[in-house]
This record gives sequence, C-alpha cells and structure tokens, in this order.
Amino acid sequence: MSQRPERTSRSILQRYHERHMEGGQQGYFDTSEGELRVRPEQRLWWAAHRAKAERLLQLNSSDFFVDLGCGEGFLTLPLARQAGGSAGVDLAFSALQVLKQQSDFPAANLRLVVAAGDNISLVDGCADKLLCNHVLEHVLDDDVVMQEIYRVVRPGGRVLIGLPLALGPQIRLLLRLRRWLFPRARRLQLERVEPGGVVVELIGKQSHIRFYSLPAVYDLLERNGFCVLRAEGVGLGWRGRLAGLFRRHRLLFGLCTALGRLWPGIGDGVLVLAERGAE
Repeated sequence: MSQRPERTSRSILQRYHERHMEGGQQGYFDTSEGELRVRPEQRLWWAAHRAKAERLLQLNSSDFFVDLGCGEGFLTLPLARQAGGSAGVDLAFSALQVLKQQSDFPAANLRLVVAAGDNISLVDGCADKLLCNHVLEHVLDDDVVMQEIYRVVRPGGRVLIGLPLALGPQIRLLLRLRRWLFPRARRLQLERVEPGGVVVELIGKQSHIRFYSLPAVYDLLERNGFCVLRAEGVGLGWRGRLAGLFRRHRLLFGLCTALGRLWPGIGDGVLVLAERGAE
C-alpha cells in the first residue's frame, strides 16, 4: 500500500511529459525549417551552456559520452562530434526523432535511447563522461536518477550536472525581507520549499517540481558517490521581468555569467562538474 502513491505520481509525471515535453521545448527552439534553431531570446543562455559544457567536459576521441535528457540535441550534437562514441538518452521519443532528423546528425557515433533517468538502458560503467543538463528539476526521485548515473559512469569518470537555481542567496534574502516587511502576507511557494525536495502538489501541473540551491546540488552529488570538482553559474538568478532582462541583454548576461565563475550560487542556472568515486 505504501508504494501506491509513488506509482500514481510516476504515472501522472509520465503522462505530463508525454503531453508537454515537445511543446515545452518550442519556447527554446524552432524546428519549422527542418533544423534545430535556438530562438533569439534564448541564444545567450544556450550559447553559454554549450561553451561551458565543452570546456568543462573536455571530451576527446577516447571518450564514450552520454547525454542524459538530451532532448532535441542542441548540446548533444557538438559534444558527440568530439567523443569517440556517444549515446543520447531521453524519455520523449518525439524529441529524439527531431534530433535524428537533423542534417548534421552523426549517425556513425551517436546512438539514441528512449529511457527514463531512473532506468537508463546502458551497461554498467560504459560512460567516461556524462551530461545531465536541466533534467533533475523534472524528476520524481533525484537520488534514484543519480544512482543510475553512478552505475552508468565508470569509476573516475566525470559528470556535468546542469540545473536552474531557484533558491540562490539573493532570492532567499528577498524572501526574508518580504517576510519581515509583510509578516501577514500569503507565503509564496518558494518560501515553503525545502531546497532540492520534490513539491508533490506540482506533479502533473508544471514542468519543474524541484527547486534547488547550490548547497542542495552539492549534497545530492556527494551522498550519491560523486566528488564535486567545479561549479559555474550562468546568468543571474532573479524573478519576474528582471529575469528576462538579464537573459536578453548581452552585456548584462555576459557580466553575470562571468561573476558566476566566481560565485556560482548566484546564477540563474549552474553547471557542476563532479567525478565518480570508486566502489
């Protein structure tokens, strides 16, 4: 009986992603002309992720690379070309079809796999390097996903985890100020969230069901057998209209992303490089 609510939540989450995964990506990408193009308002965001992923992973021809939650493959394609072999894994078959139809799809060294993050259809220890970019905020159990990543990555292999930071220090400070200035105001959702925990009432209602701070990301990695090597922020974590301004203005975005190399916890998103320990 205790497992029934979890099975129900998993079923709801599965149906949500099947309905909304491809449509949600249309906010980032345009595939109307048969090629994957980043929408203008998202170009700075995705360009920063691509540059950081290439620099942090340092793929070479001896590496087998896995992109878990690869989607339509905007990051998968350039990274797969740098590796000796690669696999793109995603829950959404429709997204993988878009990836496969790209004119520069490297069929010789990129295998596509339909699988969920908590049951990756790859053999133990096959990956030298693995990217999991903006996936964990969508999953029911991030520990289970990290345990699967641990299984798939060889000892000493490296993972790069990308996440949005909804609970950065500047946001937490604003929430405290709001509570102090308006003690009787209705509590906001972010004030009720445990960093990294799943918000059960959001399952099936919106895409993000987890909200992270950087310490919560570190804790997730370390308790699942990974040693954090480096973290870099992307943009500046903010809410409302200011968030859009920081993403669209080249000078502001570049400055905030540069600061994110020094203080990754202030980022709108973060990329965390970690190494898998021995058994």
